[in-house]
Amino acid sequence: MQSILLKIWNILIWLLRRCGVYQLIINKFNIRNFTNAPPAEAGAGGTQEKKGLILGVYYNEDNNEPTFTQATQRFNDKISGRLFDLVKAAGGDIKRGGARVFNNIDPEFWSVAVVGLGSEKLCYNEVEAIDEGLEATRVGAGIGAQRLMNEGVKRILIEGLGHPEQAAEGSALALWRYQDNKSRDQWVHIPTLELYDEPDGESFQRGLFKAECQNFARRLCDTPANQMTPLHFAQETVNELCPCSIKVEVHDCDWIEAKKMQAFMAVARGSCEPPIFLEISYCGGPADQKPILLFRTGNRQRVVPLWHQSRSTRSRLD
Repeated sequence: MQSILLKIWNILIWLLRRCGVYQLIINKFNIRNFTNAPPAEAGAGGTQEKKGLILGVYYNEDNNEPTFTQATQRFNDKISGRLFDLVKAAGGDIKRGGARVFNNIDPEFWSVAVVGLGSEKLCYNEVEAIDEGLEATRVGAGIGAQRLMNEGVKRILIEGLGHPEQAAEGSALALWRYQDNKSRDQWVHIPTLELYDEPDGESFQRGLFKAECQNFARRLCDTPANQMTPLHFAQETVNELCPCSIKVEVHDCDWIEAKKMQAFMAVARGSCEPPIFLEISYCGGPADQKPILLFRTGNRQRVVPLWHQSRSTRSRLD
């Protein structure tokens, strides 16, 4: 009778997960999967602080056994080897891009995410022109951060995963959400990121800075066009770049007409918003170094490759 009830309970949980209701119930009523582990430490004000931890594991192709990183091994020793037993019980082979989340295995952390980093032998791929080891770290950190955010964690600690800069970059990129047009009560809480058991804090901060720059560009792209007008875009650029000792000059219609940029003005006539020309200068290199010029138009048009166009269209283009 007990086994039948257990099967019914598992089927019910599976249906709730499929319908997307399970996580809502967990977050709404603050439910956890209890084990014999002691409760997590209470935070300020007597409330329980939801801390999460991201650890890495390599996939050993020779014996299909999980190989822990140094930080993961130290954490496993701290909890008397229970993490290794849980990883083995969950399948053992957490391959590249995979993750397992374990709750209540340590008094300090609400959840622990173990992410797969692939093989330890991953290196620079000459054909793809990408360092697969660094990319595996970014992907693993991002997946682990998303899984912990889904668990309701408010503070995430992440080990270096072999590359602290890429771990910080991948996790920060994965946690970012565009929420400018949502009401405050609908905002998704973005957990904070901290480095765990890793001395190279400078590389971690550099990764967070790189992710912040990319997220800034994502925010500019995701903002609706009726809000991100040329003037608003110019103001955002001035606010972000001028504090970094970067010179930003904003030119209006009179300057554009004086420079006889007739094609630029012709494109701008399709909008009621006045055009803006941004000139950004940064002098941080040696005095004898040749300058580099980057030019980018601000209008976006649908570009279709020639091999996707009909024969008649190609003939007109010719």
